[in-house]
Amino acid sequence: MANLIGTIDDDLLFGEDTDDTIFGLAGNDRIEARGGNDTIEAGDGNDFVDGGAGNDFVFGNAGVDTLNGGEGDDEIRGDAGNDILSGGDGKDLMFGGAGNDRLNGELGNDTLYGGLGTDTLDGGDGDDILLGDGGRDFLTGGFGSDFLSGGGGSGRDVINSHATKVTGGVVERDEMYGGSSADVFNLRSDYLAGTAASRPVAGSGYAILADFSLAEGDRLNLLDRNTSYTIEYGNANDPVLGSGTAAADTFILRQGNLVAVVLDTTLLQSNLGQVV
Repeated sequence: MANLIGTIDDDLLFGEDTDDTIFGLAGNDRIEARGGNDTIEAGDGNDFVDGGAGNDFVFGNAGVDTLNGGEGDDEIRGDAGNDILSGGDGKDLMFGGAGNDRLNGELGNDTLYGGLGTDTLDGGDGDDILLGDGGRDFLTGGFGSDFLSGGGGSGRDVINSHATKVTGGVVERDEMYGGSSADVFNLRSDYLAGTAASRPVAGSGYAILADFSLAEGDRLNLLDRNTSYTIEYGNANDPVLGSGTAAADTFILRQGNLVAVVLDTTLLQSNLGQVV
């Protein structure tokens, strides 16, 4: 077990394959904790931290920091500054803090909080929770059943189901919320790896847009080339969310199979944008 304390200068600190406690203090430090369940506080400055294998706690403090959790279930916290946080393998919990941050969940079922600022959150593989906050946030769920919320701020959020084309293989069910401004929702259409259906049923994959608002200027883009979509209306009676309100829900279908449900909103074909 190593207990390491840096200086106010630019330090290079290496842990051991045990449960280490490392304090970088001020300066632009490089900290590599290696194995073990480590506690790392980088201190002020523009720091680089690699937690390595194990369940680590990593705190960046002020500065423009690059914080990597590595393998294991990690908690990673930025602070003031434009930070880059990466979870690695495992079930990670990440907080961007103030500043324009980038959070990458990577592998595992991760929870990402952007915090204040214009943040970019990418869940990666797994069933992830992505939460923006004040400012304009860019959220991408990735592969898995994800919960995405731009937060309550007035920034014009961009909510993406995936970063790349979906080729099937896993049933995905994404739940999406914007903010209080004109948000953009971008969907890939292949939610059909499991039971294909024209209405929500257990075992089928689709996206749910839970607070889409034409009055706020929200926009829905369907990101597939040469794809024909149809629209139907009714009450979703979603097996997880339950029934909607008395307002009509919009069902978006591709070749008769459900792609998305827009709750409590009646969309027309002209409301759908296609980006190729």
